[in-house]
Amino acid sequence: MNAKESVLQTLESQRSAVLSEDAQSVRNEWTDAIEDLFARIAEWLRSAGDRKLLEVRMGHVSISEERLGTYSVPTMEIALPLPYKIELIPKARFIGRGKGRVDVRCVPKEKILVRRDDDVWEVVELDSRAGYRRSTLTEETFWTMFGELIG
Repeated sequence: MNAKESVLQTLESQRSAVLSEDAQSVRNEWTDAIEDLFARIAEWLRSAGDRKLLEVRMGHVSISEERLGTYSVPTMEIALPLPYKIELIPKARFIGRGKGRVDVRCVPKEKILVRRDDDVWEVVELDSRAGYRRSTLTEETFWTMFGELIG
């Protein structure tokens, strides 16, 4: 399959998803996926929070997508002892090669989480030599990403 056919197939599957489900059910499914992701990350951070090394704060932000309209999604902020914070901010449900995107940033650094399947997330990084590098989000890859963001 060439690049054009791949893109057209991705667009067709995204259109089919919207046509087969109403926007509200897609928004609910996406919001549930974000909440599950944040619950998993909060569990990984629990021991650091118990030791007062960081504090997890939850919030909400409105995002707007052509196919879903404007809606509210959860956000997560990880406050660190120094004047740093890591923000996890959902960007979109409909993206190329995925089922959602969450940006993870600790200014000026940023990583991207992409939802590949219903319960599989990947850390996606741009590598100047290799293009995009993807690794499945696990507790270990989360802590590696965390270290790179604050290091």
